[in-house]
Amino acid sequence: MIVLIFPNAASAERRIAGLSVVARAAAEAFTAGMRQIGVRLQKGTLASSTLIELARVCPGAGIQILGDDCPQLRAELIVYADKVLLTGAGIRNLLASDTNAMSSGERLIAARGQGSKTRQAGPDEAIDLSSSWAASRAILRGTAKAGDGLVSRWLNRPVSQFISALMLPFESVRPWHATVWAAVLGVAMIWALLMGGKTGLIVGGLLFHAASVIDGVDGEIARATFRSSRAGAILDTTIDMFTNLGFFLAVTIALARLYGSAHLWAGGWAVGTAAIGMLVMRDLSKRVGEPGNFNILKRYYTTQFPTGIPAGIVKVLTTLISRDMFALVFAAMIVLGAGSAVTYTLAGFVTLWVFLMACAAPGLLQARGPYSSTASA
Repeated sequence: MIVLIFPNAASAERRIAGLSVVARAAAEAFTAGMRQIGVRLQKGTLASSTLIELARVCPGAGIQILGDDCPQLRAELIVYADKVLLTGAGIRNLLASDTNAMSSGERLIAARGQGSKTRQAGPDEAIDLSSSWAASRAILRGTAKAGDGLVSRWLNRPVSQFISALMLPFESVRPWHATVWAAVLGVAMIWALLMGGKTGLIVGGLLFHAASVIDGVDGEIARATFRSSRAGAILDTTIDMFTNLGFFLAVTIALARLYGSAHLWAGGWAVGTAAIGMLVMRDLSKRVGEPGNFNILKRYYTTQFPTGIPAGIVKVLTTLISRDMFALVFAAMIVLGAGSAVTYTLAGFVTLWVFLMACAAPGLLQARGPYSSTASA
């Protein structure tokens, strides 16, 4: 059993990145494998909404609310959780070590058993909660995906995490709010491309990249507030498909109007091939047990070719076909005056994507298990 200690209810219920501190601390313990979680308040009682939140982030766990007058329980680990968040990694590492306690700076944040052997928490083991904003940013940095490409890691994620940090203080915010926002940007993008001539082409290209950035917000909010779900992943992927196909079709029409009907051939190939590819990918993701998750293709190739020159080739190819990459490339081409080449480049991107999918499909269908996950995008 793990016991989380707070001086009062107010400190336990302070909200950081969309969750009360007590719910976040309990969720970290739950992810570390703890299934009996005690919450000891030295003063006050938790609100019913906080108890509901605790039950949501720790489904199936035994949660006990302990007053200060409650007899001392035998706990595997005691965590002083009001000032520093001990992460799931910190809990696992401490329990697996030969140390008796963990501190952050001069502050004792966790203790177990008898003894005086203490070690300092590492950067991934504890998050200082003294500044709500800084703590939120630290928590959101932990929501990045290991498979993020270059554009996502160095450009899109910093922006989307900043936006997520601005949204999370609002208690009613849910991941789907950001998904709808991305959909609105997609509709605005299509309208600009179809109605705006050369100016609309530039605006539409920029909105396509903006939608790619905002696409990361829903997943960040979901992971930061422990609201990831298959339904959310499917909704997010559906909006991605709508935005991508909307861009392919609208930019083809816009470029054909501006530069001639030859763009209808390249753009038509891209739209048709992309539509078929998305349907096939949707079916593949269902068959391997990950409905709504299009990242299975990237994970398949990185698993099959983990080292050496093949791994380098896979990294380049998967980077090229990532949505973040082609959204940035097309926006840059349009803004820099090379919009007339977009349909041809788009046709190349889509053809490469479908070719890699066709090569991976037999292995994906045969393996299935290694690619299973329910995390949203």
